[in-house]
Amino acid sequence: MGVKKFMHQLFPPEFFASPVYARAIVLGSVYLGTLLLQLFTFEKFAEVTRQFDLPGGDVTAVALTWLLPLLSATALPYLISMKLNPVSYKVSRAAVLLAPTVWVFLSAWQNIAAKGALNTGLFGATIVTSVGIWSIVFSLLWLWAAVLCVRELPQRKK
Repeated sequence: MGVKKFMHQLFPPEFFASPVYARAIVLGSVYLGTLLLQLFTFEKFAEVTRQFDLPGGDVTAVALTWLLPLLSATALPYLISMKLNPVSYKVSRAAVLLAPTVWVFLSAWQNIAAKGALNTGLFGATIVTSVGIWSIVFSLLWLWAAVLCVRELPQRKK
């Protein structure tokens, strides 16, 4: 069996009618990758978010520890074009935009105010990534891709 035939068996026919679905799945892999890397070392992720020195201290750090992976996980059903009820569709679609938006603000905060931050936290404590302008650029590109995906991806009907 060829790869093309296997892919046609794996995905519904409408996925091959438009490249929008492929772009959404690729973007979904970014969300899934960050989610998995944050969850691999979840017990250390609170320490990573504490170093951001955000207002609210430990409460904000622990809230972010739970919120960031939750947003990525909530965005996945929309990005893989699952057939969802209208409420779940809107929540998942909002999470697609909220996850990179939070990272844009966190990246900007780390570069401006959190001078003691050593790890951006994008990949949790699994892969230590230094704070720098690259994190803002990455987050903005991620947000841009999310906006394009939300604008173009049609809702699949049940």
